[in-house]
Amino acid sequence: MVNSGIADVRYIDIDIPPTSYVAQHYLTELLGEANVATYADTKHLAHIDIQNLPQTSVLCSWQIERLVGNIDLFVNFISFQEMEPAVVGNYLLHISRLGARYVLLRNLKEGKQKRQEGSSDGVETPVLGDDYAAMLPGYEVVARNTLPFGYQTVDGFNSELQLLKRSV
Repeated sequence: MVNSGIADVRYIDIDIPPTSYVAQHYLTELLGEANVATYADTKHLAHIDIQNLPQTSVLCSWQIERLVGNIDLFVNFISFQEMEPAVVGNYLLHISRLGARYVLLRNLKEGKQKRQEGSSDGVETPVLGDDYAAMLPGYEVVARNTLPFGYQTVDGFNSELQLLKRSV
């Protein structure tokens, strides 16, 4: 990333603590503290201008609402399936607001299993593979598959990859 030879490329990692802390630690060790914006650097900002960020940043999930600017590609791998539809919808609303040209998702096609009474495993309402396009008006599905990039399981939960492109 640093000294990559590609001008104006930025990598913004948005996650929940403590995962964001682990990413921050790894990236600052790899790239140097001066080359990575962290939550500590941005927590006081009412607006986080993407153009003013260094090439690499690690933000906490609630900071997505403070981001301003444009992004080319948003990637989510296997975490939206852990959330309820309203939470996923909020994330995708911000991704659309930031003008993402492409959205790349890898999640369970059938959604995560429903929570059973007395258990903390699962979700109340699974987000299904078909739900993402509906949550992203103004985007069209370019490609969607389970194989070769996802995987099929014997229990009927299949990881799929979806690529959506902004159409408006």
